[in-house]
Amino acid sequence: MLIQYLIFCLGAGFLQAAYVKQPNFGQGGRAVLDAPLWFSSTSAQIIVPILGLGAFIAEVILGFILIAWWAGVFLWIPALLVASIVIPSKNPAPSFFIGILVIIGSVISLLV
Repeated sequence: MLIQYLIFCLGAGFLQAAYVKQPNFGQGGRAVLDAPLWFSSTSAQIIVPILGLGAFIAEVILGFILIAWWAGVFLWIPALLVASIVIPSKNPAPSFFIGILVIIGSVISLLV
């Protein structure tokens, strides 16, 4: 159960890394040409942060429910650091799509 949870946390970390890599994020945001055109659209500016925040909330709640309080509080932090180091490009698309696939696979493995 712990391994499936850590894989879920890694997928959620990929989604959160995609949000940080989005164009026009914060003061030192990425240039528009660093990402595919969809990530610069207004729909992506809404969808990607919602998915990242939802994945964060899900990993904290799943940590509390599946393992213990310390998992919900602490285990997502190393997964987020690993996810942001694994794909160092400025492009948010690989992080986003890999994160979606990893989350779907880990949810299926948690349900089985």
